[in-house]
Amino acid sequence: MRKEEPDDDQKPDLLAHYRPVAIRAVAEALTLKRNNPDARPLRETEYSGPAASDDADWDDEPGVSFIR
Repeated sequence: MRKEEPDDDQKPDLLAHYRPVAIRAVAEALTLKRNNPDARPLRETEYSGPAASDDADWDDEPGVSFIR
């Protein structure tokens, strides 16, 4: 049996395409962290904005505070 050719308007499966790239990127980040134990923790480098908290004092958004 022959597989049908994809239509021109059919969107590619980006998740299947980029999954190996993402896995390699995470593995490389963990390798760099292992090789340099004095570096900042990865959780501090994944978001460059201000630290978010769910305090009752912080009430400038009407919605759920942890969704940005």
